[in-house]
Amino acid sequence: ILVEGPSKRNAARLAGRTRCNKIVIFDGDDERHRGQLLDVEIERAGSFTLYGTPAILMD
Repeated sequence: ILVEGPSKRNAARLAGRTRCNKIVIFDGDDERHRGQLLDVEIERAGSFTLYGTPAILMD
């Protein structure tokens, strides 16, 4: 996932995009992860949005 920044609906969560341009919402630190590529484990899917948790958080 390419981390874009805070989610539009919940600033406490981050939003990113997959290679196929799907939006993924997940927990993380905006300052630390913005612009980074992260592996995210998808837990559930909505009509247009995927929800998950980062697989590994690196320093």
